[in-house]
Amino acid sequence: MVDEVLGWLSRYPYTAWSGLLLGCCAIGLLVSRTQRKPAIIAGVYGAPYAIATLLFVPEYWRPVRIGGLLVGVEDLVFSFATGGLAWLLATHPSGRPVVIEVRPWRSLTRYGACSSVGLSVALGAWWLGMGIMPAFWLSMVVVGGCLLVWRPSMWRLSLTGALWFVGLYAAATVTVFSAFPRLGLHFTQTNLLGITVLGVPVEELVWALGYGAVYPLVLAYSFEAVVSGSPARVQRASAQSPLWAPDRDHHAGPHAPDRPGGSKWDSG
Repeated sequence: MVDEVLGWLSRYPYTAWSGLLLGCCAIGLLVSRTQRKPAIIAGVYGAPYAIATLLFVPEYWRPVRIGGLLVGVEDLVFSFATGGLAWLLATHPSGRPVVIEVRPWRSLTRYGACSSVGLSVALGAWWLGMGIMPAFWLSMVVVGGCLLVWRPSMWRLSLTGALWFVGLYAAATVTVFSAFPRLGLHFTQTNLLGITVLGVPVEELVWALGYGAVYPLVLAYSFEAVVSGSPARVQRASAQSPLWAPDRDHHAGPHAPDRPGGSKWDSG
């Protein structure tokens, strides 16, 4: 039975890769109670990026998906898992409490604006002749740079996310590459830099570094996040706050008068 499962996964290593990242995200959600709700939203917001896989095939890679679909369940799982992990790893390891405010339409509008700018930069650079992966690197630099100019105080969130996410992503990716070497054949080697780290194309690690740095900034902008309070107070407030509760003032703390418009909880 085990041999059959491993044999099946060897034919679909992208499925194994996505599944491992989803497992890491699930563990993070279980362990980090105060981050669970915003991390799930981060994953849901990130899932539509699965469609971007169409831009990477065949220039960057040719993944084998279950059913041979152009956009498969693996892409959705990968995008959800990396989105959730990026937020968990940017906020939880530092132990710094983050006040999260989610007003659904305002949040989606801000997130859509960041995504539109990033996609426009990437497509423009690609149209001008840049490779698709470097084009997305450039888009992350532009979006991340603009958000840091807007909120310089969020640099710790970005740095923490970059270092922790690239570390976990590298560990997961090296594990899958070692267990299922066929995954390396899915990449279009002639369009890569030819540099590998433990068998993993360096492009993947550069992407992870950028994604871990920038995606939490996009979420912080969308969630109107601020660093506030003590970890103990944050945990108490998070435990008492429902997902779509009445909104409260950014700076007044967990006992401020309610006002309509969205949801707010503290996460630390």
